[in-house]
Amino acid sequence: MNGKNNLVELRGEIDVIDRELVALFERRMDVVSRIGEIKKADGVAVLDEARETRVLENAKSAVAAAENRPEVVTFMRKIMELSKIRQRTRASAAPESSAQSGIDKSQACYCGLCCENCAVKAKVEPAAKTLYSEMKKAGFENVIDHIPGGAGFWPFLKSMAEDGVCVSCREGRGGNPACEIRICAKEKNVEMCAFCDTFPCDKFDIMFKNHPNLEQDNFLLFSKGWDAWMKLQEKRRADGFTYQDAKAELS
Repeated sequence: MNGKNNLVELRGEIDVIDRELVALFERRMDVVSRIGEIKKADGVAVLDEARETRVLENAKSAVAAAENRPEVVTFMRKIMELSKIRQRTRASAAPESSAQSGIDKSQACYCGLCCENCAVKAKVEPAAKTLYSEMKKAGFENVIDHIPGGAGFWPFLKSMAEDGVCVSCREGRGGNPACEIRICAKEKNVEMCAFCDTFPCDKFDIMFKNHPNLEQDNFLLFSKGWDAWMKLQEKRRADGFTYQDAKAELS
């Protein structure tokens, strides 16, 4: 019975400590946010390896019981990871004016490509809408089953015209579900690869070869934020740019 009572008491003590930890964590994240704003204004990179090393050394030296040192280091690393995510959010926050943009974050692939500037969205889907509309006006819907392959083609064309081929990899209906970049970004819970500590990693080797503007686009997103990235994509769309056309020019 005493053991059960002690368990309740100790858990109560942990509850008190947890509340204190939450309060301290919120206080720390508030300071982190302010640091992020300063870094954004000064154009300073979020990652500062020397500073992270000092933070870990300070934490290790503050440990009273040596047996707790490994757990403290793991704990501090996680806190710093969350802090960098917060600072990147501050660094990449788009101004209010970007809310009026025709391109939004849902159309940004994790890798830095923009769905609206893919030939599928820019050319294939509009062409599908036109083809479906004209064929429907001409009465093909009534005879399509009698045309070889028509029974399979018509639902496909209708879906392309009404629902689109691809929404975006971020929305979960489009793109390659086996894409390593997409899977990695979701696992790391990063908003964009440009904000990841390890960017650019070897997963981008082929991407950079196929899309010569991609590395520069990611650097723009990281250094100037969402508004600058969206304005670039808007200009490209207005100019009739597509990634597939740019790739073909390299061939």
